[in-house]
Amino acid sequence: MLQNITSVQEQQESKQINIALVDESKLFRESFKLLLQDDVEINMIADASSFKELDQLSTQSKDKLDILIVEIGDNPIYVINSIKRYLIERPELKVIALTYQKEESYVLPVIKAGVKGYLCKEMDLSSTIHAIKDIYEGKVYLHPDVLGYVINDYQSFFTENNKESKHDTIQPNLSRREQEVLELLLDGRTNNEIAEVLSVKEVTVKNHVYNLMKKMNVEHRTEAVLKAIQKGWVVI
Repeated sequence: MLQNITSVQEQQESKQINIALVDESKLFRESFKLLLQDDVEINMIADASSFKELDQLSTQSKDKLDILIVEIGDNPIYVINSIKRYLIERPELKVIALTYQKEESYVLPVIKAGVKGYLCKEMDLSSTIHAIKDIYEGKVYLHPDVLGYVINDYQSFFTENNKESKHDTIQPNLSRREQEVLELLLDGRTNNEIAEVLSVKEVTVKNHVYNLMKKMNVEHRTEAVLKAIQKGWVVI
């Protein structure tokens, strides 16, 4: 009898969409799991506060994973690199961004990292579940608030007469040291850590960061890194 029950359970599990959620908010993870319990087609097999925690998941559980849902949060570079790493390891894995971030400087690099869906947390549960199922079936879902960014980026890429766009794709003339600092920013290093790597004073690093941001026409370091990735000025 136990074998029959197990067999039925295995058949049911094989028909389910196995997902995992990475979000630093424990309340959101637990709430999301509760909300999904009534849908028999979706099975949340794991949740984690970070990719570092998700890495501890057993190989067997990772192999069962169909969809990985990720909050972009306030450290997009780390998340983007982690998404790319997981997709290299498992190209068939479908990754979805489920986030409150809707700024263009966040959206485009995340989409270019390989996600199949960009969902916003303001969406209702029904729409979110529908999007997850569509993505599982091979479709792509982009929230209407971010779709315009993708269309504009596509059009800018192929429009030769868009002088402003062409000017913006020209890589700024960074010095060798500024380029080194930018690449270390890409790794998520702090000014103090960069100073140690380059064997210079922290104030020198701050000056390099200020200069490269000015040349790149951005206002903060995160935007500088995201723009460099978006334009292809650095290799991840």
